[in-house]
Amino acid sequence: ADIITELGPDQIKTVEAISGCHVVGGPIMNIRVLVYDSTNPVLADPRVRRALSLAIDRKLIVDTLYDGRTTVTRGLQHPSFGPLYLADYQPPGYDPDAARALLKAAGYDGAPILYRILNNYYALQVQTAQVLVEMWQAVGLKVNIEVKENFSQVLEAKGGRGIYDTSDTIFWQDPVGIVVRRYGPASGVQAQYKTWSNAEFNKLCDTLQTSLDTDERRRAVAAALKIYDETDPPGTTLHTLAMFYGKRRDLHWTPYEAEFMDFRAANMT
Repeated sequence: ADIITELGPDQIKTVEAISGCHVVGGPIMNIRVLVYDSTNPVLADPRVRRALSLAIDRKLIVDTLYDGRTTVTRGLQHPSFGPLYLADYQPPGYDPDAARALLKAAGYDGAPILYRILNNYYALQVQTAQVLVEMWQAVGLKVNIEVKENFSQVLEAKGGRGIYDTSDTIFWQDPVGIVVRRYGPASGVQAQYKTWSNAEFNKLCDTLQTSLDTDERRRAVAAALKIYDETDPPGTTLHTLAMFYGKRRDLHWTPYEAEFMDFRAANMT
């Protein structure tokens, strides 16, 4: 092969040991996330969704499964946002004791939550899901993995949709490109799959889309991130998505910081 794609970090050393081959790529402008279906009776209480997030040791996942080759984000944002990037924002940390307290306050009784995934559509997707289930189990959450063949099956409401994997691409370098596009009133989450909705969040999305005042927009971002992470979570971030490629050293091809492989002549010299 000239190039192989979606190389798992656990295979990087294997490829680099092959004469004439090496590995390129790394973190891209995309964030791996989980989405929670708030219409699921078990997930209707935001405290349960918050507990799911607090039970996740993101740094451990990055350091072990990904060999430290990607990063834990500061919530649903990217440094490319420039003046609208909140560098001091504190996303959900790893706090299993707080997760247990929230579950107790919510009266969670051990009811199972369905977690639908694909068979490594994302690199190490299945392994990551297995690790997450163990972390959730450690705080008392019962989550059952169900592997599906395609996204239509993952997103099918029939059968009790609960948690599912996706990723949020930063199509343009502004919070509108991810916060509003992926979770706002016209997003798939609210308009198509109807897994979550929040009126205050939608007002903030309107501000982000219409205001030209940077300070006002920064306040709107901060408030929207607080709703996303704490008040009424529609999901949670895991880490920056990374894409690795194994390739021949003598093949002059440069990967982009996006899920797009450019084989035009200008990118092959």
